[in-house]
Amino acid sequence: MLFGGPVIAQSRLDVAPEYFDWQEEYNGEKLLEESGFRIGLDWSYKQDKGQRWFWGSEVKVYYGLVDYDGHLQDGTPAKSETEYFGARLEGKFGYHYVDLGEKHSLDIIGGLGLDFWLRRLDAGGNHGYDEYWLPFYLKAGVEVCPNTEKGWIAALGFKLPLYTIEMADLDIITVTLHPKSYISAYAQSGYKFSRHLSVVAFFDSYRFARSDVATIFYGDQALTFWQPESEGYSVGAKLGWTF
Repeated sequence: MLFGGPVIAQSRLDVAPEYFDWQEEYNGEKLLEESGFRIGLDWSYKQDKGQRWFWGSEVKVYYGLVDYDGHLQDGTPAKSETEYFGARLEGKFGYHYVDLGEKHSLDIIGGLGLDFWLRRLDAGGNHGYDEYWLPFYLKAGVEVCPNTEKGWIAALGFKLPLYTIEMADLDIITVTLHPKSYISAYAQSGYKFSRHLSVVAFFDSYRFARSDVATIFYGDQALTFWQPESEGYSVGAKLGWTF
């Protein structure tokens, strides 16, 4: 029987602490860096493996208060904190490609996702503002997964934002930008210890090219804005319980 026999559909809940880093650059010079820990809660579903084609979904919410090392709008160096609130929705389709022995299979994965986060700069301070990010992305890669109740879990692939909205609420005006896209990578590796318990280490990332310049008129002034080249990554672990 293909892939070691049918395996029932899996619904899994993960607690996912992570270390997060975000940097912005202009002409090769680093403008700011944010780094620190965030916590996430992740629910995922995967259709049973009695079929070659399958589908799955994932919903994640996350929060963190990280350190900010950069500058104020007037160029003055500043250290503060940035607050992150986020939610991600992802749908994917897969194909059971080949057996890797009796206990594991290799799947080809493709999907689409929508990520939303609020980036609250200088949280609790007097010089901050809110940024809302909404990238819509394509994801593709391969996964190794167990056909039995125990086994190794691994994934490797890339994602590409197809369209990104960034909105900055500057109190007196609101600016909307569209950062351009670079390909970024994701990976995970872990082990399923029983029918229910699993532990997985993961890496995820985003890379954005500089946006076009937006001109906003405020009174008789023409103000220009753009998002510099930006990239972020997170490294963490997921402690999961499969139902």
